[in-house]
Amino acid sequence: MLLPRKRAAAAAGCGFSLVAAGALLAALRAGPPAPESDELIAASGWANPRTSTVFDPDDDIEYPSYRVPAIASLGGETLLAFAEARRSARDDGPIDILVKRSDDNGVTWSLDATRVVSNQFGVPGAPPGSRGFTSYGNPTPIALAPASPADRPAVVLLFTVNETYVFLARTTDGEKWTNPVDITEQVKLPGRGRMATGPGHGVQLAHGAHAGRLLAPFNHLLAESAVVQRQVWASDPADARRVQSVVTDYEVDNAEAALGHHAGAHARAGGAASHHFAQREHVSGRIVDLGVGDALGGLNAYEARGSFGATLYSDDGGGTWHVGSDIPALGSHEHMLAELPSGEVISSYRLYNARGPRCRHFASSTDGGITWTLREQAGASSGDGGGCTVPDPQCEGSLASSGGWLYAASPSDPTERRALGLYASADGARSWRLVGRPNVRGLAGYSDLHTWPPVGVEPWPEIGVLFEHGPAGASAIAFTRAHLGEE
Repeated sequence: MLLPRKRAAAAAGCGFSLVAAGALLAALRAGPPAPESDELIAASGWANPRTSTVFDPDDDIEYPSYRVPAIASLGGETLLAFAEARRSARDDGPIDILVKRSDDNGVTWSLDATRVVSNQFGVPGAPPGSRGFTSYGNPTPIALAPASPADRPAVVLLFTVNETYVFLARTTDGEKWTNPVDITEQVKLPGRGRMATGPGHGVQLAHGAHAGRLLAPFNHLLAESAVVQRQVWASDPADARRVQSVVTDYEVDNAEAALGHHAGAHARAGGAASHHFAQREHVSGRIVDLGVGDALGGLNAYEARGSFGATLYSDDGGGTWHVGSDIPALGSHEHMLAELPSGEVISSYRLYNARGPRCRHFASSTDGGITWTLREQAGASSGDGGGCTVPDPQCEGSLASSGGWLYAASPSDPTERRALGLYASADGARSWRLVGRPNVRGLAGYSDLHTWPPVGVEPWPEIGVLFEHGPAGASAIAFTRAHLGEE
């Protein structure tokens, strides 16, 4: 259903230049700069970009805020942009999921949005939340490649209902959607509580032994009734600071089922059905995490509740789903995925850890996104994020790949959601270089990236960024696009 509107506003054209290809390559090889380098911003060409607002609270009569963008391709020049349409500023308030379509690679967007799911019509099997309304959130689209020339490109959309249920719907045009299917029983693990897909797009793997697999970023917390928290403090002789050892003991109702799930996931990844996998808590009943802080510091809610990033994956085109192993980092959350030509999958995740450096964190998988190894950033340092190659002011960040390069977008200020930055890595997320900002001084929050492959002999891709902006960095959603190497 299309939305009523206050006013019709044509989408402005967008596009801007970045550094030339040779200059970008030289800059990347030079190593990470300070995030606030005015010289770099001037050189990048991002100082005065042209953007178009895709979702604007002034354009309709229902929603004062749009958040949590996601983008996916329907093939050719067709893009779908998704957003949470919020009737309040609350994360757990009444939220609908909307989509707009572009048929010219993001230059213009449909004036009217289509409701994928909404409080007006509801979703069968998804009851309202405790306040009497429903939060349909975290849209996570996955673009499906046609299985044959006769097939049309399609998008599978996963989303969360009240952070309790996970549903799936499909489309081939962005306007007509299948009835949502409840896949909660397939993805809810014993001893786990709140869960969410995304934010941002998922991927269909194109390389290696797992080509064709659908991967969606996923986050889940330990069930509140299963967690007993205690904190142990000890001195750190290396620097005389305090080191907090966070020890979480808990019980699950069906530990055997939990063990069996992760052993099965490990076996599907090509390993033996043993207890050697990332989910150490299912083996020992205990998680131990070290973080630097002071004696007055404490755990935030996502650490105390045992938040972990994981993946949902399907090997039959989205018919059935499984849960991969957790990223082995307590507090990992809101991660995004990208595949390299080698078949390696990279995760960029937000880490809820106020005591540590405010950096974006990364992990890698060589078994199709099922198990994870943490990846350190070259050049990252402790502190408030000033030495991070990709700072993170406690915000979601997006990730995409093209031609063996990785591209990440997140606020470039380590203390505030503003000055969205674009970063590039040529070594699998081990080191990064800031290559520009689409809004140097403006507020900005969550984002999602889309890349177009290089054309002809041009070595660099085009990149589109769908991102939150406006008051508090999160009331409207804009799109901007650049061709790397464009003069």
